[in-house]
Amino acid sequence: MNSHIVIELQQNALDSSVKVSDLLRKASVVARKLNIKEFENWLTHELNGYEDNDKIPNYRKLKGEVKVWNPYRGWQPVSFDNNQTEEIMTYRFTKQSISELEALIDSKPEQVTMKFPSETELSLMKNIRSLTPPILHLSIPQIFSVTDRVRNIILDWSLKLEENGILGDGLTFSKEEKQIASQIVYNVTTNIYGNMENSNIQQNSSDSNLSSSK
Repeated sequence: MNSHIVIELQQNALDSSVKVSDLLRKASVVARKLNIKEFENWLTHELNGYEDNDKIPNYRKLKGEVKVWNPYRGWQPVSFDNNQTEEIMTYRFTKQSISELEALIDSKPEQVTMKFPSETELSLMKNIRSLTPPILHLSIPQIFSVTDRVRNIILDWSLKLEENGILGDGLTFSKEEKQIASQIVYNVTTNIYGNMENSNIQQNSSDSNLSSSK
């Protein structure tokens, strides 16, 4: 008896030892075979990363602390004059692929940082009168929350497929299952992207890669 790929997808999503990047690949097979384009596009972005002009999900918005390096005191926090400036500087979107984020988590870094775009960096250095560039410091649990959210979205999607009688026979779906899938509405905008508040924080995001150091 052949297995059901949708049930396998659920089992994999519940198994923390299965990498989210592998889960994304299996989900991509399901979405493509069922011709669920909108969900497939989201899966592709999570696998390959987001570009500057892409709509980035809110769960990829990370909050950190801006710090500058002092040769005598080490990393020192930067304070801002108003809440709006602080929000713009301390919240950043990460566009990196899930596999890159998993590699970052697996490296067990002592600190995770994100550089500012050159223009923003120079402006900050001038305003705070610093000779060293300010850097946004983030925590590993925040990075993990991104991969965990992706895992939960795939689990929820696979459960909805099962609820509608779509299981698959091995890697094959029947015409009836494909027809049902074409009528299912999985609201990607609501379930994944949210209302995209504070989307202006994505401005000048070309230097939004996370890095680590021991």
